[in-house]
Amino acid sequence: MINDVFMADIDECLTPNICPASLSCINKEGSHECRCSKGEFYDVVKNQCVDVDECAEGTSLCDHTCINLPKSYRCECDKGYKLADDRHACIDIDECEDSTLNTCGQECRNTPGGFECGCGAGDQRVRRDGQVGRHLWPSRPLQEPVPGLRVRV
Repeated sequence: MINDVFMADIDECLTPNICPASLSCINKEGSHECRCSKGEFYDVVKNQCVDVDECAEGTSLCDHTCINLPKSYRCECDKGYKLADDRHACIDIDECEDSTLNTCGQECRNTPGGFECGCGAGDQRVRRDGQVGRHLWPSRPLQEPVPGLRVRV
């Protein structure tokens, strides 16, 4: 009330087209605000709301790969990892705990993002070409399973 006169706020948002079509109108006491949706910003040149590329902004917090989506983003993990419950972090998959995820005949050792196969002590790996390998540990790691590799006992 000013000088015994009751002042009422006028809701400017009731005025048609007070904000550009892509913006939401927020009524404020004595004024209003035109606001973009979450995940968007107002581009003054285009006079409209534009998607924020969270991946380019570096705000996604994804461990591995960030995929930009309209008004949002999604995290994806590299091969050998799975997305954690927080939908941002990537957790190593232990391929050795599930025989359907590895091709090891005897020994399997989990590694970050993969696994290594080896033979038991005293066993040898035999390749298709007939060459004989050695017990894997501590020799060089086998990054991917070798097709046709069999164990001779």
